[in-house]
Amino acid sequence: ITATLSVDSAQVSDSDAEFRETIEVITALQGTLEVVAEGRYFSDDLSRLGSGPLPPTVGKTTSYVIRWSVTAGGAAMSDGTVQTTLPDDTSFVDSADDDLSFDTATNTVSWSVKKMDAGTTTATSFTVSVTPTKSDVDKLMVLTNETVASATDANSSESVQAQDNKVTTNLANDPGAEDDGIV
Repeated sequence: ITATLSVDSAQVSDSDAEFRETIEVITALQGTLEVVAEGRYFSDDLSRLGSGPLPPTVGKTTSYVIRWSVTAGGAAMSDGTVQTTLPDDTSFVDSADDDLSFDTATNTVSWSVKKMDAGTTTATSFTVSVTPTKSDVDKLMVLTNETVASATDANSSESVQAQDNKVTTNLANDPGAEDDGIV
């Protein structure tokens, strides 16, 4: 945003004053970042992405696809990262994205996004699995803990962050998952 202030003349104590200077102030607005994390068993066209029983069943492994999308609003972003940790009873299976990594020592899934243009959404996915035990009966399984995204705003050079909730076996946005995800 550029604001220009110019006062051509003024009257001060019955005397006229003229101004020849113009002041210009330039302000860079900071952009926003939005991250969405969701679990899926079926794609939008209802083809199967996951495997195993739905809802998850004691002693049987069910796999889910975790989808991440990150959107840069208002300004381009650079040096973006998206991260989550997996609970101890959730296993990382794989990802086809070379920019996504899994650290077995910390159970952390990380995704590197070098550049995001303003107004664009970038997405990736990875697969996790759970094998419920008797202690999980009548509970939802947590597939990922909170997801946190951060990036550097191109206008302000400041760090911008966003967060999304845990992903559970309650697949609310999955068009084919008709159960509530409780073991």
